[in-house]
Parts: sequence; C-alpha cells; structure tokens
Amino acid sequence: MKIAVITDIHANYNNLIKVLDAIENVGVDQIYCLGDIVGYGAQPEKVIEEIRKRNIHAVYGNHDRALFDEMTWFIMNDIAQESLNINHDLLSDDALNYLENLPPFLVNDNMRFLHGAPPDSHLIYLSHLFNDDIRNALLKIPEKLVFCGHTHSSALYVYDWKRVRRKDNIEYNLPYKIENRKRYIVNVGSVSEYRGKGGHISQYVIYDKEYQTITFKFC
Repeated sequence: MKIAVITDIHANYNNLIKVLDAIENVGVDQIYCLGDIVGYGAQPEKVIEEIRKRNIHAVYGNHDRALFDEMTWFIMNDIAQESLNINHDLLSDDALNYLENLPPFLVNDNMRFLHGAPPDSHLIYLSHLFNDDIRNALLKIPEKLVFCGHTHSSALYVYDWKRVRRKDNIEYNLPYKIENRKRYIVNVGSVSEYRGKGGHISQYVIYDKEYQTITFKFC
C-alpha cells in the first residue's frame, strides 16, 4: 500500500495538477490533503472540484477555516485576508459547504493527518515548537506517524522515546526508513507558496507501508 500526502495548495490549480500527475506516475492507493486548499491563488473552485473528483481525503487548514471562523481570520495578515475575500467570491455555495465541513484531523491505520501541529491544531507552526513541546504532543496521541503542513517547507521529526531529532535539510527522492520503536512527524511541504531552500518547487510525500519508508518528492 502506498499513500501520497499533499498540502497547502492555496487555490493554485496548475501546481495541483502538476503534483497529481507526478503522483499518478508513482502509483498510489490513496491521497490525503492537509489543508489550506484556498487562499492566495485564483482558482479555488477548480482546485476543490479536482480534490473531490479524485476522492482525496482532506482536513482544513487555517486559510480554509478563516472563511468561517473569526478568530482564525483576525490573526491573518492583510494579504491573506484580501486573498480570502477574493476566493470567497469565486467559490460556489457547494464548494463553501465542502470547506466548512472539513474535519480538523483524520486518523487511519496508525497515521494522523492534520494541518498545523499535533494533536489537532490548524494554527501552530511545528517549526516554532521546542523539542519538549513536540514530545509532549506526541505523547498525547497513539499514532506512530503524523503528517502535517502549514510551514510550506519539508522536515522530518523523529522521537525515539528519549529525545526529538529534527531533520530540516531533507534529501528528496531518498526513502527514509520508518523504525518500529520510534514515532515520526512528517512536515510535507507545499504544493504552492514554497518557503524552503532550493527555489520555488511543489512538494509532496509518498509513504510506502509495505517497505515502511517515507520519501519526500518535488516537481
């Protein structure tokens, strides 16, 4: 079984199709989206149509939630708020209803999918947390693998029940082995609005359950 994880599409339909085409070439059984489906870009309706057409499991991000939640809205900067105003006017009632009913997280087969930081935050940046915060968050949940977005850059956090180790300098297309006695947080990156090193690329992750590997990919 293989799954693909994408996040932070931000209404960029062209980037989404580029990533989905790359994922199709890999061949996966299921795709998960970690939120921020809308915001910044100009094609939110087409992005939502594509996600629903392909039966991609999704959770909400802070940009998605800000359309309906005042607290999330007010802590955003002016550019993010303006882009969401534009996105709102471009979205059909059906698409808005879809976004409003997205869950904050999903759990499946010892994996947790969310936008920000575990256990269920769509606002906290994982990269802003201390190692002790990350350890305490992992101790609150039973899942071995956590996938999150929000930071727009790739990273891998490994907890061996003694300490948390961070790997920010990710090697792409190189499988990282998942070990039985450890827990992992996979910071996927972004389909759009990339903020990491190496130029403007679209990122995604492939998890191979049979071989127990995580591979960071870009296109």
